[in-house]
Amino acid sequence: MKIFISPKYEIKNDIVNYTYETTLINYFKKFSNKIELINNNNFIKKLSCRNKKVVVLSGGNDLYKFKQNKINLDREIYERKLIKFCLLNKIKLIGICKGFQQIGEVFKFNFIKVNKHVRKNHKIFSKEKKEKYLNVNSYHNYAIVKTNKNFKDLYVSKDGSVEASINIKKNILGLMFHPERKNLDQKKVNKFLKNYLKV
Repeated sequence: MKIFISPKYEIKNDIVNYTYETTLINYFKKFSNKIELINNNNFIKKLSCRNKKVVVLSGGNDLYKFKQNKINLDREIYERKLIKFCLLNKIKLIGICKGFQQIGEVFKFNFIKVNKHVRKNHKIFSKEKKEKYLNVNSYHNYAIVKTNKNFKDLYVSKDGSVEASINIKKNILGLMFHPERKNLDQKKVNKFLKNYLKV
């Protein structure tokens, strides 16, 4: 299985650059020794390989509707094309934080601005068994409060915002927390990802 990691965007000297976090790359090396980096210029060619594949939409940046600047617009245009390509070609997709928000924007989720969700750990509760929870990190200013009928919400935070959701038919997993950053329940998080990837 090949895991393809999509970048966040940064701007330097008025030029938009692709950036890839080493922690994210190293984290997914736990599940596959075939990691590829993709961007707007090469994703169609790279994703045309015949291998079993997964695309990871990384965190970082904001949706353009929340913060209107060139970085967010350029990334949104690219990620919309990438998500469409994955859906058309039945490629498994994982969205992390902003990546999940971009999936939510495509599927018309409802969002709200939230406080106290940045640089903290908190418990998120299973929708299937209320007594089960994960203690995870949080780095977002905007939260998903409603997905749609095609998604099954797996975990929610205490305030009811969606922290993990899955679309089984389309092979999409969305996470508002970062599995690659320190989580107090890291072993459980790793097991959760492993089960999704079916390694």
